[in-house]
Amino acid sequence: MSNTLIAAIEAGGTKINISVGYTVDEPLMATRIPTHTPSDTLPACVDFLQTAQNKLGAIKALGIASFGPVDIDKQSASYGTILNSPKLAWCDQNILEAFNVFDCPIALDTDVNAAAYAEHQRLEKSNCNSVYITVGTGVGVGVVINGATLTGELHPELGHCYSERLAIEPKGVCIRHGDCVEGLISGPALKQRWKILPEEAESDHIMWESVGFHLARLCYTATLAYSPNNIILGGGVLQNTFIIPMVHKYFAHLAGGYLPAKAVPQNLDSFIKASSYSTGAGLAGAFLLARENINE
Repeated sequence: MSNTLIAAIEAGGTKINISVGYTVDEPLMATRIPTHTPSDTLPACVDFLQTAQNKLGAIKALGIASFGPVDIDKQSASYGTILNSPKLAWCDQNILEAFNVFDCPIALDTDVNAAAYAEHQRLEKSNCNSVYITVGTGVGVGVVINGATLTGELHPELGHCYSERLAIEPKGVCIRHGDCVEGLISGPALKQRWKILPEEAESDHIMWESVGFHLARLCYTATLAYSPNNIILGGGVLQNTFIIPMVHKYFAHLAGGYLPAKAVPQNLDSFIKASSYSTGAGLAGAFLLARENINE
């Protein structure tokens, strides 16, 4: 597969990352395009890929890791369509149609499922479960079960789980759910709720204690639901690595000694940890899913 040219797209809420190459770690061409309206953004993506084809040769597979909610059910009439998104300009937009100009198979999944898949590929065991949680523009959860991303009528949407606020906290700001995890700890929510930019907040700001608390609740829910071998944390907000020990503290409190050591080690450093890809797991996952799609 080393001579197979693969394109990968990570479509996020604020930017779209694209890479083209033969291997996941060494792109030959790459770009970043702001996520504006579909009529502006999608043609720019297609133009870049066509330029890459002109320079490098035919693209043999394309992987798209998209923000959600998006219909990833291949049997659905609306496969590839952005659903009830907070990005209103993208609602009902089919993101696959623009890329049909390329004569190659296209793999589609959510950005967080793709990130979970990329992290899972670095595990020693292939038939195990992984959870990836990103906290950035939104809060997303990706799940890999027995080596395959979890899909169905709807992909995982645990970022919109309700979470009970600490007594010192202002209300959540999700336009649909108020106090869901996304409405409490996403980057825009932190700015709106605490009246400070997250990047300007000191490490002892009470805001971070709130992030650790709600993220731990989300990790605990995911542990009970999916029995993961690990939980990987990524996204812009979680570049603040001092948050992870807070997550460990609250997770241990929530678990209350109930979970067996076989499932969850007492040392949570190896169970809940930062992404090994930094901010590039979704793009890597898109590449790997595209490559897997060829094998199928």
